[in-house]
Amino acid sequence: MRLKQVYVCFCVLGTVIPYCLLIKWLLTNGISPAKMGTALAANELSLFFVADVILSALIVMIFASSEHRAGRVRAAWPVYVGTLLVGVSLGLPLTLYLREVKRNGG
Repeated sequence: MRLKQVYVCFCVLGTVIPYCLLIKWLLTNGISPAKMGTALAANELSLFFVADVILSALIVMIFASSEHRAGRVRAAWPVYVGTLLVGVSLGLPLTLYLREVKRNGG
């Protein structure tokens, strides 16, 4: 399997798995920002993971921007959108995929 295909697989998995969990939570709890905030801040362990994901997302977006400025990625905006709408589990493999596409000429 080529590296581009591996990255695409991780993009799909990185979107499907988190959203399956989110949809399950939403079906149980409804669309309630207050409940979501309470669940995310339930304890120090939850806050550890929230902080880790937020910082990782910021790093992925900086990395994508750097790759774009260096000419190794055509556009960084898909990474920003993917990271904000799904998370690092999509943003990072998408960045790596876009870098492979640019490197291999399409």
